Amino acid sequence: MPPYDLLKTATRSKIFFENDYSDFKYDQCKVKTFKHRDLKTVLNTDDDDCVDFISKCFEWDPIVRITADEALNHPWLEETIKKVRK
Repeated sequence: MPPYDLLKTATRSKIFFENDYSDFKYDQCKVKTFKHRDLKTVLNTDDDDCVDFISKCFEWDPIVRITADEALNHPWLEETIKKVRK
C-alpha cells in the first residue's frame, strides 16, 4: 500500500480508496493480491547494492525516491558501467 501521507495528497485517491485510505474500493478497480516477497528474492541476487538501487527507484514518495543524479552516482550503477566499458 502507498504511504498514508501520499494518499492524502493524491488528487485521485478517493476514486480507489475508502475515506480512511485503509482499503481499496473494490467496485472501482480490479484488485489482485500477491504474496509478499522481498526484493532480493524477486531479483534473484545476492548483490546488496543492486537491491538498494532498485528499492530506491521503487520508492512510492517522489520526495524520497532516488533522483537521476543520485542514481548515476549510486555505487551499483557506477560499478555496472565500469564492467560494461571493459
